[in-house]
Amino acid sequence: FYAEYIEFKTQDLLESQKYSKKVFARCELLCKALLESEIDVKKRLLMLFKLLYSVDKIQAAIINIRSESSVKLATGLEILDRTLDLDIKSTILNILDRRSSQEKLSALVEARIIEYQQMPIENRIYQLLLIENSLSEWCLACCFHLSEMARISLSTSQVLKSISHPTGFVREAAIAYLKIASPRILSEILPQIKNDPHPLVLAQVREFVKEHEIKIEDFA
Repeated sequence: FYAEYIEFKTQDLLESQKYSKKVFARCELLCKALLESEIDVKKRLLMLFKLLYSVDKIQAAIINIRSESSVKLATGLEILDRTLDLDIKSTILNILDRRSSQEKLSALVEARIIEYQQMPIENRIYQLLLIENSLSEWCLACCFHLSEMARISLSTSQVLKSISHPTGFVREAAIAYLKIASPRILSEILPQIKNDPHPLVLAQVREFVKEHEIKIEDFA
């Protein structure tokens, strides 16, 4: 539920006039990516329940939960309440309910499933990248795009790890960040990325080489 937190902190950034509307746009992209991840987690959770409990009951719950009707939502949650046999059942029901992000976050903290600490947005981005394996590929890319635009300092290891990410647009985002944050390091890894199969990455390499007047044979 970092999306609501980041959105809240974004307002602080704009009000302080430290960052531009372009930063705000990147924040919005990251918020949407995080919200999409939450939706994906819910889907996976309900699919898992199909393996543990009666498929018919879980499917009936899913149909009701996905309805726009608040009455059907309540019916779906009631089905799960009668079906699930888990110590954290109440927490799961809170998450699947249409509660605010703050209420859901509070439920997870109270259940001691997660720990939560407020911190500056740059620290939050840093922490998100520490759990990159739990992020969607688009979330990961958005973290780099926001960091690039807002000049957020990231560790070299975090960035270089994503340079080798199997998804092209993640590599592209990491390189775009590195181009601004450390052109020197980007120059050093040119041999590694000069033959990247992703067209956006290749375009970045060519642009960087042209801007810095680097000869191809220098890193061949």
